Amino acid sequence: MFLDYPLYGVGPNNLAAVYNRYSPEPGRFRVAHNVILQLLAECGLPAVLLFVGAIAVTYWRLQRLRDLTTLPWVEIQARMFQISIIGYLVGSMFLNTAYSELIYHLMGLSVGLEVVAQSAASQEREDGV
Repeated sequence: MFLDYPLYGVGPNNLAAVYNRYSPEPGRFRVAHNVILQLLAECGLPAVLLFVGAIAVTYWRLQRLRDLTTLPWVEIQARMFQISIIGYLVGSMFLNTAYSELIYHLMGLSVGLEVVAQSAASQEREDGV
């Protein structure tokens, strides 16, 4: 499917609709069982690159937050989010979780942690002055 529709795929949630054209066993539907393969088939290469890029940037920003913070609770929370992202990635290699909200919640919570950490760090500096 990806080779026939490399840019836009067959459309979100349309794997079942076109599966019979590509299946060696017509009439027997199987799911992608991999988030990357599912996104490649359904949404195309640009969507996969954006998806992987968003995950990579989130992980990198959490690592940067861990390296720069002096607040122990921020470092623990950032590490927890990184471990959760790794857990999602491992699980998504065996499940078709492309439309699961979990990864997007982790990305949003990571941004929220960064904002709260910056606020707490500036408050700590004001109190220390």
